Amino acid sequence: MKDWEINPDKYLKDENNNFIFKVDGTPRLKGGRPKGSKGRGYNYHSQTKAKLTANRVIKDKQKKIAKTESKLHAYKESLKNTKQTIKKLENSDSDKIITPEELSNTPKQVQQEAKENVIFAPNEGPQTEFLAAAETDVLYGGAAGGGKSYAMLVDPLRYAHRAAHRALIIR
Repeated sequence: MKDWEINPDKYLKDENNNFIFKVDGTPRLKGGRPKGSKGRGYNYHSQTKAKLTANRVIKDKQKKIAKTESKLHAYKESLKNTKQTIKKLENSDSDKIITPEELSNTPKQVQQEAKENVIFAPNEGPQTEFLAAAETDVLYGGAAGGGKSYAMLVDPLRYAHRAAHRALIIR
């Protein structure tokens, strides 16, 4: 079988629906892409392609620079926090209060050292809320063993790093 017999839609026809023939007697193919077929995209001039490629490369490099700067900033912050935490742990004269945020930004070895040298950490729940309260008067009640008395003893130590507060305690 001939191709024009299998796929007659690919060939040109006149108004009477008869094939239009070439000089050699075979039907003439339609020009262009067949209907419904996918295109190959835009055909850009070589200069336009070069500009688009250059712009894409520039954007990719800018993204890489921003990502690297972000990583560098994070490393600098981590280094600063680690130095501060180590300084607090090593220096006996300084205030050794380390917040969980400071501790979470340090290497695992420093975190382990800090956790081993914890003098006091409040119990989860009311004791933590009591010690974190900024108000002068706080009501704190509950069953025996909840840590009320211990919290009352530890509460004044919140300000022990201030010289003026230490002077008031000694008198």
